Amino acid sequence: MPNSAAGFAFRQPMPVVLNRHQPPPAFMPAAYPEPTQLDLLEAVKESLHKDGRLEKFKAELRSAVMSILSKNASEEEPPKVPEETKFINELIREYLSWNGYLYTEQILAAECGQNMERLSRDVLTTKLGVMDDSRTAKIPLLYYIVSAFQNHETEES
Repeated sequence: MPNSAAGFAFRQPMPVVLNRHQPPPAFMPAAYPEPTQLDLLEAVKESLHKDGRLEKFKAELRSAVMSILSKNASEEEPPKVPEETKFINELIREYLSWNGYLYTEQILAAECGQNMERLSRDVLTTKLGVMDDSRTAKIPLLYYIVSAFQNHETEES
């Protein structure tokens, strides 16, 4: 007998065939319990978070909600936004998109009632009264403005 010790013969265990529609026998512990809907939801959420799509979906949802709310509120004439405010919003939008905050930029556009079309860089520089060169054209105008004020402060000191 191949499986014997001290005169006792051991039989090979019989394989247990499980039907996937039946629970495992009581003597057999559940090695891999069935995932619940909550487990699956968490796995999908984690996967979407890892590849960045979850934040995109959240931003798109916020944007859609803002659009719906603004449509409901637009039954009366919205207040006129001053040109200076529109200009500042455009500078902020340029900064946001340059830094990759695309969803935040979409929300800002929806909240301030500006369309998704943006003013060109030439229009922004003309309104600011600055000339773009090869160095400044690579950064948002807000960086240019902050840098100019910082340099002005150090020159005064």
